[in-house]
Parts: sequence; structure tokens; C-alpha cells
Amino acid sequence: MPKIKRELYYKKIGDLTQKEFEQLFDVATDITDPSFRERIKPILDESIAGINLESYKIEDLDFVTAYLLGSITAKKGQIPENSLIVLFGEPGCGKSYLIHLISELKKKDLTQITEEDREFLGIESKDYTSDREIRELKYMVDDISIIQKKTTRPARSTEKSNPEIQAGATREEVEKCDWTYEFSGNLYGIEKKKIDETLKTQNAMLIVNDSSMEVIKDLERVYTKNFLPLILYKEMGQQEWIKEMMQAGRTEEEIQSRLKLFGISQRIYAQIGLAGVIFNMSKRKNTYKSIKTAKKNNGKRR
Repeated sequence: MPKIKRELYYKKIGDLTQKEFEQLFDVATDITDPSFRERIKPILDESIAGINLESYKIEDLDFVTAYLLGSITAKKGQIPENSLIVLFGEPGCGKSYLIHLISELKKKDLTQITEEDREFLGIESKDYTSDREIRELKYMVDDISIIQKKTTRPARSTEKSNPEIQAGATREEVEKCDWTYEFSGNLYGIEKKKIDETLKTQNAMLIVNDSSMEVIKDLERVYTKNFLPLILYKEMGQQEWIKEMMQAGRTEEEIQSRLKLFGISQRIYAQIGLAGVIFNMSKRKNTYKSIKTAKKNNGKRR
């Protein structure tokens, strides 16, 4: 049986398609039949995740509704726990690149996997054995929503859009956020409301470049049950790192500012053991392997 998409647990029962209804309740019934909809009217505006089962008395309900409530009781226990995935690591380690990959992959259909899709993931065009895993990867990233931060950093000329930051905000706007930190001469802010709204239905992913670790520690305190920190790093020397920064269009001032954080990923992991997963996004051909590793280890903590 195919996996149930997380979003279906939060969708109103009355808004489910025939296929979605059958997948959730394993009942082959025409849900468009007026008489059937009338029988389950008490729960049409409810979702599996949001329904309060204690507000219903089985003896007062139609048999069909009572049966579905019994199924819902079991399904509620199967709803995956949503995670706040916090990405941390030195500049150039692949955090924004990973966000870009996820954002682009979410746009793809992948009902029929093409050679272009395989090329995007860094897979040999004739390698069809990985198609099932690609669809599993798609299923995973569709459950992730990127949390956009506010920042005083101006938008770069090379940026058409950036799913993880709202650039060009005033310092006063950013200071109103619930968490703030300085990075490379700019102020960044995170809004609790955005995280809370996302965690109601999806996993949330957020980049935090706070070298003091104070923001990350406080996020873990607030979201103890949901918190999943991931350190990213690249295996490269300092000169190679500087060369990559220059190729990425960073100014000399930006490079010198970011140089203070070079090697911090390995140091933090070695000293604190903060993350459960380490990515190595140093080469495009490792893209698929790296995201698969995240999928395999998602939720594991040290």
C-alpha cells in the first residue's frame, strides 16, 4: 500500500478525493453519493489530525460515521511527528544549495521520471534502478516547508528569488522578530509564528548562521520534541574555500568576514555532537547520495 501523504491527515474529510478517502479509510464507497455524505455529515468539516474524538458519542451516530471514527482513532496515532530541521555550518558548506535543491524538487512532478530529472539529481541518465528511491525522495521533500528569515542584507544581483531569506528589510523590522543574530555584518531574524504555523502540517527547514549557537540552543529549548539540527560541511582546505567564495561572487570584505567561521562545522560537531546527520555537498555528483543519507537518517539523534 502506498504511503499516506502527511497533508491528508490535515485535510477536511469532506474535501478528500475518492482516491484519498479510500487510501485513508480502506473503504471502497462512492463518496460523492448524497446519501453517503449525509450519513457522515457530522465529520465532513473535520480532519484526522484536528478532530476531537471526545466530543462524539458513538451511540448517537450513524453506523458509518461510528466506523470511520474508529478508523480515525487508529490513524491519529500514525500521524508523523513534524520536525524543525535546523541547518548549520560554515559559509559555502551547501546550506543554501540544499534549500535550492529541495525547492526545485518540490516543483517537479516525477510521475514519469525523465532523463532531465536524473541529471538534476546527478544520476546517470540510464540508471533506472533508482526511480523508486527518487519517488520516495520526492515524497520526503514535499513534506518540507522552508522558513524564510528577514535580513538587512541587500538582495544580490544574482538572486532571482530566495526561498530562505527576505532580503532588504530594515533593522527595525528584523529586530521585531523572535530570534535575531548577526552574520557577516547583517542582522537576521526568525519569526516564531512562521515556524508554529508550518509545524501544524509539515516539517519546517531553517538555516541558522549564528556562530554563538545561542539561537540554535533556544530553538531546541522551545521546540524540544520537534528539534532536528543538521550540520553541513565541505571537505576542503582554506585556499580552496576562498576560491569558491570568489567564484560565487563574494566581495573581499564578505570573504574576510566569513573566514572567521571557516572550519566551524567540524569543530562544533566534534565538541558538542550537535547534529544527527552530516552532509558532504562538495560535488554535484554527490547530490542524490547526500539527500538519500538525510532521508535515511532523518530523526536520528546522538
